[in-house]
Amino acid sequence: MSRYLKFSLVISFLLFLFLGCSDKPFSKDDLPSYSKAFNINANPNKDLSEALAQAKKDGRKVLIEAGGDWCKWCGTFDNFMDENQDITKKLHENFVFVKIYYGKGINKQGQALLSQFPKITETPFFFVLDSNATLLEIVKSTNIERGYGYNKDKVLSFLNKHTIK
Repeated sequence: MSRYLKFSLVISFLLFLFLGCSDKPFSKDDLPSYSKAFNINANPNKDLSEALAQAKKDGRKVLIEAGGDWCKWCGTFDNFMDENQDITKKLHENFVFVKIYYGKGINKQGQALLSQFPKITETPFFFVLDSNATLLEIVKSTNIERGYGYNKDKVLSFLNKHTIK
């Protein structure tokens, strides 16, 4: 094997290690607004349509979180995700995440959309859809909580159950 070929292979391998295998922290900056925060004035039908189109394009599922900025456990879930970048990365690699406002002051579009799903009994309340909008599973927050926070193993188990990639 020529020296040039050996050198090229070493450089290619090093580039692969440094560029191809980077494990940079997940950034919310690249997410659509419906994935970042609850918006009482949003059009959830439009948001869900966009999410479903993106899920179909990327081969992912859709995860809807029904809740609001008024919901303590919704904030706790956000904090949990911020503190567990590995879980956040797994979530966004496998799901298009949509936050739909639910609660006092919910707009008519939100009421109509969420009425198509099983009754929300607590917040946050999660719905897993495939890219054709077929409901695959509901997840109650209490099923993935631990004490005053979320159970990492239970959240990972839930996400792994629907992992595509």
